[in-house]
Amino acid sequence: MKRFEFTFKTTIRFDSPVTDQHFLLKCLPGNYSFQHVYDEQLVFTPTTQVCQGTDSFGNRILWGSNLAPHDTFSFLISGKALMSVYGSKEPSDSLYLYETPFTKPNAGIERLAHEINAGSCREKVLTLSDAIYRKMQYLPSSTDETVTASAAFEQGAGVCQDYAHIMLSALRVIGIPARYCAGLLPGEGKSHAWVEYYDAGGWHGIDPTHNRQLDYGYIKFSHGRDWTDCRINRGCFISSAGAVSQSIEIHAKDGEIDCKSA
Repeated sequence: MKRFEFTFKTTIRFDSPVTDQHFLLKCLPGNYSFQHVYDEQLVFTPTTQVCQGTDSFGNRILWGSNLAPHDTFSFLISGKALMSVYGSKEPSDSLYLYETPFTKPNAGIERLAHEINAGSCREKVLTLSDAIYRKMQYLPSSTDETVTASAAFEQGAGVCQDYAHIMLSALRVIGIPARYCAGLLPGEGKSHAWVEYYDAGGWHGIDPTHNRQLDYGYIKFSHGRDWTDCRINRGCFISSAGAVSQSIEIHAKDGEIDCKSA
């Protein structure tokens, strides 16, 4: 096993004060058979009471409110994780076989999926990841959260969310259960998205953005049907100024701190 430390900070600045802000966050690393989190610390600005729980997928969630006027909201999550090779033995669920509005395939994705539909499950996944990696260009700011797998595939460019949605779409076409994952990747400096597929009684990780199977270092926050189940930050607020512009800064760190066996 290996030990990693992580830090994830998001700062939201409003161009005029807001009140009655209510938020729900999915930025806490979970405890899985391959990942044990410890020394965890939470810092919120403004200081506020925060509740913890889990959603229907088993993801850890935080929620709370800032009622007084403020023009900045930030949250910092830090800690350490003891990790083994990525993967977990647990039951599948048929809901990961069905398309969602963000993973509905078009003709191109269906054609790609059927072209690689040969060999073992693992071989299909690796071949598909390679095909997506070759087809797509990683291009920051080329898409936004509203872009579907089909639209990104047609464009031929996107970010990790798009690569994951395309991978999910194609795997589900050929009957392989697959789910979207969000978390941290060493060296990225921000959150990352990848895919888990179900094979031989367990979930295994594949990162189509980097065209590799997961081993160590991917710190998992959440999983779900698509990005909407794993959205890190959502909420609402009130402003007497009417429309309010927001600027968001995200800083992340994920790194190995030793290689000792445990």
